[in-house]
Parts: sequence; C-alpha cells; structure tokens
Amino acid sequence: MTDSSELSDLSSESSSALCDSDSDSDTATNSSDDEIPRRRRTLRFLPPTGTGPCIRGGYVPRSTPPPKISLRQPDNKTTGYIIDKVMMPRHFPHFPPGHTQTVAIYYVGYRDNPLARGIVPYDKILEHVSLRELEDWEDKLPALVKQSARENKKARAEEKEQVRQRQEELLRERDRQRKTGGKRLTRGLRKRLGLQLDEPDAGGNREEK
Repeated sequence: MTDSSELSDLSSESSSALCDSDSDSDTATNSSDDEIPRRRRTLRFLPPTGTGPCIRGGYVPRSTPPPKISLRQPDNKTTGYIIDKVMMPRHFPHFPPGHTQTVAIYYVGYRDNPLARGIVPYDKILEHVSLRELEDWEDKLPALVKQSARENKKARAEEKEQVRQRQEELLRERDRQRKTGGKRLTRGLRKRLGLQLDEPDAGGNREEK
C-alpha cells in the first residue's frame, strides 16, 4: 500500500510540473509574439482583365494620387472669340532707351454681332472672351502657326511660278518677233505680260514707233 501511494504522489507531482512548464512556454510565446511587430497589409492594384465589369467606387484617401482640380471656369455670357493675336513692342518709362517689352494684342470678334471687331490688350481680354475660349485658342495656336507657315510657303511658291511663266512667255515672244522680222513688242503685249510701258517724254507725248 505504501508503494502505491508513493507512486500516485510522484505521478501527480510530475503532471503538475508538466502543466507548469506548458503554461510557462505559452506565456513566453505570447510575449515573443507581442514583441514582434505585425506585418502591415499592402494593397495591390491590378489592371482590369476585361473578363468582368470594372466597378470603380469613390475616391479613397491616400489610395492613389488625388484627382486634379479643374481651374477652367464655365463659359460666361460673353459671345466674344479670338480671331488673331499680334505681339507688339511697348516701351515703359522705367526702361532704358532702346529697350522695349513685347506684349500680346488680341483681335476679337463677337458671335452675336458678326460685323463688330475689336483690338483688346492682353490684360483686358477676359472682359471680352471667356477663360475657356482663351485657353482653347491658346492650345490651338501652335497648329495655327504651322498652318499659316504652310500657306505662306505655298503662296511664295505660286508667286515664283507665275514670275517664271511670265519670263518664259516673254522669251518665247521675243524669239517669235526676231524670227518674223525683228519687230519690237507692242504696247498691248507689254501690258499683257506685265512689263513696264514706255514712259512719256517731257512734253507729254509718247515715244514714236
């Protein structure tokens, strides 16, 4: 009987020791978990695959860069529009002699009055046209400059071609006159070819032919 009671006492002591060791290990694990900082969640933005509808909610702060605020005002009641812009030199009293500043002068028309035109300085342009109209015209200005340069180049080429054709026609007419007897060009032919007519003499009479 004594041996069995001793064995039961030993088993109870060992089980209590095991329980105490387990509880100590649990507290140690919990304390170590508390000391290690938890990893923050990172959001991943995936592009739409096209397999399903793309649902876009409202703007979430700090999720993406905030949308830009439009500074463009809506069209106001004015009906003015810009036809052209010219850069004009302007001299100020505080400038040294010979120094000028280039400022913009706008040529403005009005939709409600097609015959009305006006020349407006740059600091008063918003009194005649809306801000949206001004920005739209300034955005289209580089394309307008390129188009104007192309038109000027084409006009110069056409003018050179006309001069060349007149010179060729004059040479052909001279050759024909030389072959038929060497007569001089008539006044009508000179006028038609755009040549200078014979100037009158001091008495007001024409040259005798």
